[in-house]
Amino acid sequence: MPGADWTRFRVRVMYSHDVYEIACAKLLEATITSDLNTEDEDNRPEYMKRIGRSCKRIVSSSEEEEEEQGRTAALHAPTKKKTYTQIAPAPCIPSLGAIAKEILIQLDSIREQQLLILVQLQKISSSQAVPDFTPDPTHFGLPLSTIEELQCLEETLKNPEEKKNLTVLLGMVGGMTLKDTVGRVLKRTMNSSLARLINWSGANRKPAFKGLTLKSVVLDAVRRNALTKDNTEKEIELLITRWLQLASDRDGGRSQRANRQ
Repeated sequence: MPGADWTRFRVRVMYSHDVYEIACAKLLEATITSDLNTEDEDNRPEYMKRIGRSCKRIVSSSEEEEEEQGRTAALHAPTKKKTYTQIAPAPCIPSLGAIAKEILIQLDSIREQQLLILVQLQKISSSQAVPDFTPDPTHFGLPLSTIEELQCLEETLKNPEEKKNLTVLLGMVGGMTLKDTVGRVLKRTMNSSLARLINWSGANRKPAFKGLTLKSVVLDAVRRNALTKDNTEKEIELLITRWLQLASDRDGGRSQRANRQ
């Protein structure tokens, strides 16, 4: 119960409900939407109303100044100029045919340069390989053409000095590649008629080239070439074997077999 000394306030009932939670929700809504605060302000003393109006004027003036400054800044803001970037035209891409042609031209140029280098190396090798004297090619009866001449040369090569001289003589023929060098040395040693009568291993009861002293002479002669000095013995032997196998096709042998057939 209220006491006798309690202060009385004017109350206005805006809503009522039996459920407490719903009433609390309505209280919050009334606080936001009603004009109770305005009425309370109207009941304030005059001096408090003046203070409120003064504060409103200060706030309003400050807001007006900010708006004015914003408009002034907008008026004096520099105008952005549109810039245009000139796009360079796309480079002209050559066709694949033109590129392939240029590559072939460059490859041909490289081959020519390599050939010149090989020729110079061959000249240097030949000049270094020349002994104090040049062996006489006729002394060994080269190129050999019969089995009898081959046997006679084998007897001659038992002399180390004669073997050395023949190695020097055959080493002077040179060559641009290993295959070229082996072919030139063998061609200087024997003709196709004798080459058809022998083979590397002695198969079919033919003389075996691998058992001849002439084989070591050919190997040493090939290695005297600066371009082939680093090749292995096996590589040289394979080319000798192949050269002897193809002897029947050289000097018209293939066409003669075709005519007989």
